[in-house]
Amino acid sequence: MKLATALFSLLPALLPAAAWAQESHTVEQRARMFDDYLATCAARITRSNLADIKDLSEWKRRRLEVRKQLLYMLGLDPMPERTPLRARTTREFERDTYRVENIVFESLPGLYVTGNLYLPKGPVRRLPTVLYLCGHEPGPWGAEVAFQHHSIWFARHGYVCLIIDTIEFGEISGIHHGTHDLGMWYWLSLGYTPAGPEVWNAIRALDYLESRPEVGPHRIALTGISGGGAMTWFTAAVDDRPQVAAAACSTWTGGAPRGSESRRAELRLHLFHQHFHGRPDHRCSAHCAAPPEDHQRAAGPVLPFRGVSRGLPPGPGRSTTWSANRRCPIII
Repeated sequence: MKLATALFSLLPALLPAAAWAQESHTVEQRARMFDDYLATCAARITRSNLADIKDLSEWKRRRLEVRKQLLYMLGLDPMPERTPLRARTTREFERDTYRVENIVFESLPGLYVTGNLYLPKGPVRRLPTVLYLCGHEPGPWGAEVAFQHHSIWFARHGYVCLIIDTIEFGEISGIHHGTHDLGMWYWLSLGYTPAGPEVWNAIRALDYLESRPEVGPHRIALTGISGGGAMTWFTAAVDDRPQVAAAACSTWTGGAPRGSESRRAELRLHLFHQHFHGRPDHRCSAHCAAPPEDHQRAAGPVLPFRGVSRGLPPGPGRSTTWSANRRCPIII
């Protein structure tokens, strides 16, 4: 009680100093100071990421705990009920070496997920399969149109590929950009993140793929670019079925978004509230069956995955990088 009284008595003396500190800096300077502070914290977290994991046995002990915490942050703990998918094909058409089915299923009752299933022509047999998770490509035609050249490449090279819409972009109605530019910060107070439904839709898409006679259930990969790449990491972290997670332009070390407004906007868009401070390993490594340093090596047999490169994220002119990736036959 005496300590509380003493601290309270100091407030009148401290308030003028706090007011002076605010008056001595412009709004822009204070914003920059806060940004620098966040960048310093992020860099410190990045340096300590997985520092206490020394071997595979330690990782196995930690893995289930990390996965449960990630599911909680995504709003998926407890998991929603796996209700009937009620999947159906609404249209089919053929091209030179592949055919396409326009499909729709319900990830939850009344939550429709639309997508295109690309299948190589030929006898029905179990084939390696890719679930392609789209990035943010605004337009009424759906993101799967912007990225269809990747699905076509897969089908022409012997893969089954399902590419699904994201919420808000295409045929799935809803609001995805709430914390991006609509000021819906109460989503965090409600425990909601737009990443949660996207991961859930991807999990149900894997359920759908397992029902298809053309899909090899033990040869399934995830890939995607930008927001789809982030969902690739998150989905692989909470679902053991994918054997490979190959994400493009989707993750970076904790300090990298500093100075890049485009990256900060993306952080607001599809990342979740970090309830377990200081543990970035929840975001992208909860799925590692092998030790983290062996992840790229373990990914080799299914897709041509030769590791990753580290660098600062592109700035506002990132359309150049996007255009370069667009020309690649396979994005990993």
